[in-house]
Amino acid sequence: MLQCFGSHGSNFSLLRHRCAQTSYRATYKDPENLFSGDMLKALFQTDDQGHRQIVKGVDGHVAVVRMANGEQRIQAFIRDPAVCQPEGMQGDLSQGTVHLYVVAERPGQNRIPFLLREGHGGILPANHVSLHGPMDHMVSNVAAAIPLGRNEPRIIFNSPNLGILKGTMLKGKTAHLVKTSFMRLIKQTNGVGMYDAPIEISQAMSDALMLNNPAGQVCITKIKNGILGYRARKDGGKTFTFVANSHDFFDDAPTQEVEKSSMQLFKMTYADKKPTGPRISIQITGKEYTAIPCKYNTPLIRLDMTVQDVLNIIEFACRNAMLDHLECAEYPDEWNAHGDPELQERDSMVRMMGG
Repeated sequence: MLQCFGSHGSNFSLLRHRCAQTSYRATYKDPENLFSGDMLKALFQTDDQGHRQIVKGVDGHVAVVRMANGEQRIQAFIRDPAVCQPEGMQGDLSQGTVHLYVVAERPGQNRIPFLLREGHGGILPANHVSLHGPMDHMVSNVAAAIPLGRNEPRIIFNSPNLGILKGTMLKGKTAHLVKTSFMRLIKQTNGVGMYDAPIEISQAMSDALMLNNPAGQVCITKIKNGILGYRARKDGGKTFTFVANSHDFFDDAPTQEVEKSSMQLFKMTYADKKPTGPRISIQITGKEYTAIPCKYNTPLIRLDMTVQDVLNIIEFACRNAMLDHLECAEYPDEWNAHGDPELQERDSMVRMMGG
């Protein structure tokens, strides 16, 4: 579960004061000196056993439990834009509202923890969250684990300068319609020669796939455990459109129990409609590009990937797009430039001792 609530700035004045005095790479190992007992209980609601810490991020803080093996298990996100506004760190530090997103678990719940990754700006596994992402994006990482609604699309990632990834669990007749169309094409072509061959899309299928333009020449291809949808561009490139998977995709035919039929779908809608707008691209033949075409150094999606691999690439692209949107694109470099505070403190002690 992910609990979301707002709290008065006065409950975070000590944290804000500490934040104003520390570098990009600060970690506070004494949360009991920063929060009341009640706030500590609100921030740490799992059974994770280890050292409670607060880690500074781009526009807020992350509450973690550091385990004996070094894992930093995420407990809560403290979204506070004042953190990245120096003028907001002056004078009265008790104003405004701070928004919190807290991981909560039922007693005895078997939960895969979300792990905070510091200094890692690359592609990450689904349950790893980069500290180099804005708070809203980090929250989206965790919220993505919430099961998808039946035929009800919801936003997974949203970066205003790149686009929106929506996810839905198609069920019943809707899922059966889409799977039947996909599997018919795969069977006809045996998975070969289907590239760049636009599929015929009815209005019902277009609605199910969340397509803005059903006449927009959508093509499909197989990946390891799913189906990839894309549009062929005039420059020879291929723009990622959607990815879908289902337990019976690669059977001879979809399940005949139509009401039990299901298909997980993730669809990307790009913010800039111009052909030159930033896109996430896929590679099929290996000859589409002379250089990586994606903005933010986003890797190409390849056919030997799984659905989760594709989603991890999209997360990477949206994370970096959000930093760019917030005019914080230099944050990872600044973070790295400040060095490890523990090593700096150790070096300082050595110099003081004449070492």
